[in-house]
Order: sequence, then C-alpha cells, then structure tokens
Amino acid sequence: MNELTQGFLGDPGMRCIPQIRDRAPDWFELAEAVNVYCHELMLKCLPKKDSGQQLLASLLFNRVLSGFQAVFLLTERGMFTEACVQRRSVLEALFVLGAIWQQPDLVPIYVKNNQHRRRDLYLHMQKISKAARKDFPQLPSGEEIAKTLAELIAATKGERYLGVEALAQAALLHDTYLIEYTVLSGAAHHTVKDLEAGIDIDEHGDIRSLKWGPATGSPIGLLLPAIDHMLKAVYAMGSVFGVAVKEDQTRFLDRLHELFDRDQDKADDPDSLV
Repeated sequence: MNELTQGFLGDPGMRCIPQIRDRAPDWFELAEAVNVYCHELMLKCLPKKDSGQQLLASLLFNRVLSGFQAVFLLTERGMFTEACVQRRSVLEALFVLGAIWQQPDLVPIYVKNNQHRRRDLYLHMQKISKAARKDFPQLPSGEEIAKTLAELIAATKGERYLGVEALAQAALLHDTYLIEYTVLSGAAHHTVKDLEAGIDIDEHGDIRSLKWGPATGSPIGLLLPAIDHMLKAVYAMGSVFGVAVKEDQTRFLDRLHELFDRDQDKADDPDSLV
C-alpha cells in the first residue's frame, strides 16, 4: 500500500514521533512531568457532595487535563493545526474553571446556562426541513419541539448568560481570550489565513503542491502555552480544594521560563497572527 494514501493513520504518522520529539526533548519531558503531577493532584481532590464548586472544578480540571494530553499527542505526531484546535477547547474549559474559582457565585449561573444551550438547540431543530426529518426519526415531533422551546424561552428570559468572553473576564484571563483564543479560532473555523498553510507556492505564485503530513516546524510554540495553561488550571484547582500547589507550580514555571529563555528563537508559534 502506498504510504501517501495512509496519512497520519499509517506508519509514516508513527515514525515521525521520535523525530518531532527530538526537536524539543526537554519540552516534551516537562509536559510529561506536568501530566503526572496533574493526575496525582486529581487523586487528592475528591469533591464534597454538597459543594457544587468543587464538583464542577473537578470535572473542568479533568477536561483541561485530557485536552492537554490531546495537544501533546497531536503535537508529537506533527498534527499542529489539530493541536491548535484542541488548545482552543482547553482554553474554554480553563476559562470556566478560573471563573468559578475567582467567583464561586457563578456556579449556579453557569449550571443554569445549560437551559440557554437547550433553547438554542430547539431553535435549530425547529428549522429542520421536513425532508431531513425523515432521516432522523428520533427527533421530537414539531408539536413537542414548539412546546419545549416555549418553556425554555420562558425559563431563560432575563437570566444571565455567561459567554466565553465573559467567563474569561471573570477568570482574569481576558487578555488570553483576546489574543490566544481569538487566534486559535482561525484553525477551528478554517479561515483562509489558516488554510493557506496547506499550499506550497513557488516564487511566481504558482501552486507546486498541496501540503499534508507531519508538520516540519518546531513543536515548542504548542507545548509552551499548553504547559502554561495546564499550570494555571493547577493553581485554580488547588485553590478550590485548599491543596498547597504553589511551590510545585512555581517549580514547573521556573523550568518553563528556563527553557523559553534558552529556546525562544525556536518557539515560532504555529498559530502566528502574521
């Protein structure tokens, strides 16, 4: 079988792992150490049954951590664009975690926000064509959709809705939202700027070929922010549960800054603005 027809699912996708790790071995080692520490922290933080904040924080921390691992796995396989998309998802969970840590009174508001999402879902279902409904027999009937939608509209009227930006502000991470989250949205929404990276153009502006397969750049621009965001989640989690994490977080951050000072010329961010 032609290896070019297998993409990331074939042997080439696995063979590139040691090559990419060799481009930034200390960074991958640090990410692995942070990963182990975060799992140990989760084992220490069992939420109390009467604490909505702790329960929600645990679930969000788990989501940040699994997303962090996904970024790691995608990065070492050279799937840099996909890692950028995953980083955006990690930030969304981090914003909520930071928000409910900084402002515990947001917990019930965030939980109620599920009603807003259900309302939007039923608004979309109401627009589904009759032809499409035949392919989705599990959908509620038109009458059921209308009834539930009316109830959800009434339930959400005047209720506060926490969007991504509002959550980032509450988490004191608004600048992260304005810069990183906004830029990463280009990869998530397949903007023209982001898609241009998939074309190899010569000096005359002619297309040589389409580019696919493992990325050839440095993985540092992905690992650095991923580690930094994970450590922010560590501090929020420790604060919610009253677990001392500051010393460990500082130790990891010191190593992060040490590596950055040494390798900042290689830390070309794959999701650069320009």
